[in-house]
Amino acid sequence: MAVENRKIFTYSVFAAAAVVGYILWRFLASLVELFPPEYGVVFGFPTTNLLALVAVVLAVAAAQYTRRNEKANKFGVEVVGELKKVTLPSWKEIKGSTLIVVVMTVVVSLILFVFDKLFDWSLTLLW
Repeated sequence: MAVENRKIFTYSVFAAAAVVGYILWRFLASLVELFPPEYGVVFGFPTTNLLALVAVVLAVAAAQYTRRNEKANKFGVEVVGELKKVTLPSWKEIKGSTLIVVVMTVVVSLILFVFDKLFDWSLTLLW
C-alpha cells in the first residue's frame, strides 16, 4: 500500500513539474517578446527554445528535489493515503447540499437588502 502511494506521489510530482515547466516557459517566452527582435536568437538557437529547455530543467530539478526530500515524500505519501479514503457524495446528497446553498444565499441576500434599505432610509432622515 505504501509503495503504491509512493508511486502515485512520484507521478503526481512529475505531472505537476510538467505543468509548472510549461507555465514557466510561456512566462519567460512572453518576457522575451518585450525585447527587440535581435534578442530572439542566442548562439544560433531561438530564445524560446532555450527558455523551454531551461524551464524543463528547472521543473525536473524541482520535482527531483521534492521527490527526494524525506519530509515532502512522507507528507505526499500520507496525503495520497488520506485521499484514497475520500468518497464522493451521492446524487441525492449533492442535490440537497445545492438546495441548502441556494436557499441560504437568497435568505442572506434578502437580509442584506433589508439592512441596506434601512441604513439608506436612516441616512436620508439624518441629511
